[in-house]
Amino acid sequence: MSAWLGRIAAVLGSAAMLGALVTACQPQALAPTPQQIESMGLRARHAGQAEALTQLQQWARAGQTVAQRELALALAETPANWPTARDWLERAARGGDDDAAQRLGELHRLGRWGLKPDPAQAARWLGLAARQGQADAALQLALLLKHGDGVARDEAQALHWLQAAADAGNPRAMFLLSQAHARGDGVARSEPLARQWLEAAADRHDPPALQAYALALENGDLGYKKNPALARELL
Repeated sequence: MSAWLGRIAAVLGSAAMLGALVTACQPQALAPTPQQIESMGLRARHAGQAEALTQLQQWARAGQTVAQRELALALAETPANWPTARDWLERAARGGDDDAAQRLGELHRLGRWGLKPDPAQAARWLGLAARQGQADAALQLALLLKHGDGVARDEAQALHWLQAAADAGNPRAMFLLSQAHARGDGVARSEPLARQWLEAAADRHDPPALQAYALALENGDLGYKKNPALARELL
């Protein structure tokens, strides 16, 4: 009898092990990529697809910060949803989504989605995004600090964030940094650095930079040799 019971136990043990292996081999639900979430956001915003909005809501409730941001943008297409959209955007920003923090800063800076302009709140959210490496936020924070708009005026910090935005690839920041070096505005005057940043901004098709580059070539400014033909081409 004991041998028989032993064989039954062995069979049951093997079955349990087999069941565990089958479960382990079943495909698990994969988390969506940021690109998939943003694609779903486009479908919700521009194609008005209800199922896309439902999917964003599910992902957002599950804690996906990109989905929270995309859900906010989709909801904001309808003014009646602005308070809810702001709540989702703030959740995403607090959760570490730098794009959400930058957008929230812009909402406060410009007074959108039912908000009044609030430079102090703008600086708070832009600062959060800038510290995470968001180039647009770093530029806007630099401008707020330079002009003392909602924050204490601080030329050194303004230059710090302008440099950060330029280093991160923002063409307008590159152009403004070029101007700072050309004038010696907060930094040592340097025509080589002015040319470097001006050309970098122009290469990224920043309109004011293209115009300034063309005029510098036409007039021989910033140490350039005059080149009217290239100036006309740029203009």
